[in-house]
Amino acid sequence: MHRDKVISLLAAAGILNKETVISRGQQINISCPLAQWTHKKKVDVHPSCTVRCSLDKETIYYCFSCKDCGPLWMLFDTLRSFTGDNKFRKLALEAFLEDNGDGNVNVERVFSLREAEPLQACANGLSTWFYGLDVGRPEVVEYIKSRGVIEDAVRCFNLRWDSVEKRVVFPMYTFDGEFHGAVGRSVVKDAFIRYRMYGGSKAHLGYGFPYFSEHFSKIKYVLLMEGFIDEVKTWSNLVQLGLDSVYFPLCAYTSSLSDEQCNALSLFYKPVIGLWDDDPAGRGARVKSLTKLSRKVPNYRDVLLGKKDPGELCPEELEKLLKEIG
Repeated sequence: MHRDKVISLLAAAGILNKETVISRGQQINISCPLAQWTHKKKVDVHPSCTVRCSLDKETIYYCFSCKDCGPLWMLFDTLRSFTGDNKFRKLALEAFLEDNGDGNVNVERVFSLREAEPLQACANGLSTWFYGLDVGRPEVVEYIKSRGVIEDAVRCFNLRWDSVEKRVVFPMYTFDGEFHGAVGRSVVKDAFIRYRMYGGSKAHLGYGFPYFSEHFSKIKYVLLMEGFIDEVKTWSNLVQLGLDSVYFPLCAYTSSLSDEQCNALSLFYKPVIGLWDDDPAGRGARVKSLTKLSRKVPNYRDVLLGKKDPGELCPEELEKLLKEIG
């Protein structure tokens, strides 16, 4: 989409303000339009959201603060969902057609799936969209197998396929098994935006397994890690080792634990073991988790992994690690 067109759409949405920075290139920096819903302080005084224009690819946005990202049309559609204002739906449709109007996309299907009541709290609209996505697509199976994950994860984690953005979609559930959001992982090589949050909140723990609470009484240890790919791969390894009834993986979706996550872990009354990546984010997560969890969770322990993160370990390596932790 041409930069001038992007600017006109942002202006029509009321997003441009005195803080907006329009560079000479194809990048526009704006205050995050979703700040009141997705930012801790509810405002974004210093522009943390970037819109990247492109004539041969979809125009995308990325907020470095709340991490929300995706095609520009989805930003407008998310605003429609939050506010209930249909002017954003018209802008979403206009942006979508500008980038994808080649007749190869079923526009009505894309927008009818997202046509629902406003996405407040836990958002029935997002749930409607998610459960309308394709199930059992070979792209999903191919992706998880490429990560060394057993095929049964597709069923157990209820993985879906977003054909518009070409992403494997991982649902997020509450402890009680209720859907509250989703995360998408692009299968496109060298994708500018590999991960996308489809609503939900990173302030909660990532109960990827919808029936977590049913298995909870049997579990002896909770394994805490940073990403959902780590969670799915670790679960797959545990199943192959016959240890899935002993350990259960949970992801924080972030390298900085929130107070809500710490409180939830303290209510488990089970030993928690943190498995953190050996990178700046992982080391930071380890320090923060030690500070917060050591006061709330009995017998909290953690380990800083070496060259591999949890999602890269094979079953034998995980088994060895768990024995070393004790």
